[in-house]
Amino acid sequence: MGSLPPAMTRVIAMIRSLGGREPDHILPEVIGHRPHLAYHPSFFILCPRVGEAVAEMCADLEDAGCAVIVIHPEDDVATALATYSFWR
Repeated sequence: MGSLPPAMTRVIAMIRSLGGREPDHILPEVIGHRPHLAYHPSFFILCPRVGEAVAEMCADLEDAGCAVIVIHPEDDVATALATYSFWR
């Protein structure tokens, strides 16, 4: 996990600490985008770096019927994940 960007490392570490499971894929190719963390069948967690624009990727994934959570560096990861169960 050392070569991943800090934002992704932080989210994966929190998921582990909450007893969650590893993502099914990291940076997969999906409809022309590379969402950060993927859970089957169609759940994605975006962990943008400061200043990284993910609105278009988020909109495209949602338009394709995917569920998307965006966790910014200043967000509390546990709170952002609290209402979802796909990562458990």
